[in-house]
Amino acid sequence: MFQQVQKQRFERNFQGLFRLAVGRPPFLTVLSYSGELSFAQDEAYVVTASRCMPLQPLIFWNRCPNHPELDSGHCYMFDCVETSGSFSFKAAGYPCTCVASAQNELAPLAAQLMDFMRADPQIPESEIGDLLETVESSAGKII
Repeated sequence: MFQQVQKQRFERNFQGLFRLAVGRPPFLTVLSYSGELSFAQDEAYVVTASRCMPLQPLIFWNRCPNHPELDSGHCYMFDCVETSGSFSFKAAGYPCTCVASAQNELAPLAAQLMDFMRADPQIPESEIGDLLETVESSAGKII
């Protein structure tokens, strides 16, 4: 997922971080991002060297009321259809779950999944610019 992506002053470029969700949480590997696109912090992407494809609504990041200490919340993955218009998600590496439905704050995800059930979606790819390894300073900050 992309994090802290912000437009650079007087430029067209955005800079931020990309956290790799590989293995078990917490996901500690972080790359530096620089490119012409901005990305939302709660969306998951499949990334190659220069392109990305969104995984939402099947995977997304969201805060969990049971684990407020997690800065980015959980990585939730689609689990199953509970009822018509209600979809269950499970957190990676945790027993936490959430439900997307038209009656809660995850209604946009439920609407996207309903569209997926009607027809195969067109998934857009994007050029992402540069992802580079980050260097951690002695103070523990990523530079």
